[in-house]
Amino acid sequence: MQHLYEPNYEPNLPTVFFYVHHHGAGHITRAELLINKLQNSYNVVVLYGDLKVKMALNKVCKRGVFEKLPSKWVGQSSVQRSYNAAFEGIEYSEAPLERSITFNLLAQQYKPVLFISDVSAELTIMARSIGIPVLMQRHSGDISGDPTQVFAYECATKLYAPYPKQLETPHYGYFNKTHYLGFISKYTGGESASKTDFGNHITLLITDARRAALIARVLTNYTDHVEVIGCHGEPIKGVTYKGMVANINQAITASVVVTSGGNNAVSQLLALGKKLIVIPENRPYQEQDEKARMLAKNNLAVHLPFSAFLQQNNALIEAALIDARKTQMSKTQIISDTDQFISEFIALVEEVAIEP
Repeated sequence: MQHLYEPNYEPNLPTVFFYVHHHGAGHITRAELLINKLQNSYNVVVLYGDLKVKMALNKVCKRGVFEKLPSKWVGQSSVQRSYNAAFEGIEYSEAPLERSITFNLLAQQYKPVLFISDVSAELTIMARSIGIPVLMQRHSGDISGDPTQVFAYECATKLYAPYPKQLETPHYGYFNKTHYLGFISKYTGGESASKTDFGNHITLLITDARRAALIARVLTNYTDHVEVIGCHGEPIKGVTYKGMVANINQAITASVVVTSGGNNAVSQLLALGKKLIVIPENRPYQEQDEKARMLAKNNLAVHLPFSAFLQQNNALIEAALIDARKTQMSKTQIISDTDQFISEFIALVEEVAIEP
């Protein structure tokens, strides 16, 4: 741990720890924006568990330092979890012990004025146990049944949500300490490239090939053509696969898009003014289900369970396609200006961080 005297490290600036989770594109996308701005006033030590985080963020961390944390799971993989027990699956072994020791040694070395958790309940609790204030990201979903998450939310000095307040779960218990930054997207302020009429085309934005093929096959009964973005899959008449693309605005040629409930996908598609049908994927705390329900409640998208395709529920699918045409939104209410999103986040950092 001899990083304090690297050329990029400014010893006269305070240091913040920023943990970036590797599941889901949204964590890295937000970190790229926020770290770039944070570096104007702080040294940023990026804590990560997966090398792809470092590879993705290395280009924006002009003065950043990267520190890899050992896995808390024996064998580098987590056990099957029910998400209703505290520190579920973590046994007494060298793995979590080394992780805890590493985190505490790094804290001793760098003396951070703040820990930004995007997102780890366990590290949030660990940071507060040694007196470091925590700014923790709020996920969608119901965390009330998981004692670890509940305690982490209790420990966090403040929470920030990368989505608007009107999409929050009604029974959420931490409104008073959560700051809602709203959705952000690189397509904010842009125009949709789609010129296709509703009846002729549907776009399916999904990365799971098997799930995509099942949904696409059913959708061909209701439209002339289905384009799948995000994966390649089995050949199906009337279906075109485009795989992963760099720019979804240029790739999507339909006005109606069927997608999962991931934060990144939803925010980008709403910024482009697409008509959304959200088919939630299974996630801890019913994160995507809760988001889909709230999007539907606010007339921003149609919520369609995956079971409708498994059960060939034609009435439900057809109704969803019709209802999608009626969704509408005001971008000013849902999509935040990127500069505003960043400035509000920086203000939270300054509010929560302790004096160096």
